[in-house]
Amino acid sequence: MQHGLNDVELQGNLFICRPKGAFNLEGVTEYETKFAHMAATLKGQVWGILNIYHDYETGGPDVQQRIWSQFNWSANHGCDFIGFVICNPLHEFAAKQTIKGIDIKQMKTFHDEPSAFAWIEQALQEANA
Repeated sequence: MQHGLNDVELQGNLFICRPKGAFNLEGVTEYETKFAHMAATLKGQVWGILNIYHDYETGGPDVQQRIWSQFNWSANHGCDFIGFVICNPLHEFAAKQTIKGIDIKQMKTFHDEPSAFAWIEQALQEANA
């Protein structure tokens, strides 16, 4: 049975991900096809991902490894910026673990959405100028 939902939307060249609940492997892989299809429209652009973790409860090691694989795929297909809006130290730890060793231009964590959006939107605008 699937656990965890991920509300993903694409605004311009920015993915906004709002995971909800505790994820199992089925839950974390459920949106991959949709995500890859959406990312294909960004070919040739620099793009970013903003993860808003207000309702995210993480998952086990297999889930964290799969998220790492998704971020690694993203970094290899045009994603230069990944941001996280976090609420607690566990979220910050999970964010750092899921991008560890990935060749990403820049990753930042924030405690509020306006700061996160301001940073990533400016970074994307400058990168695609």
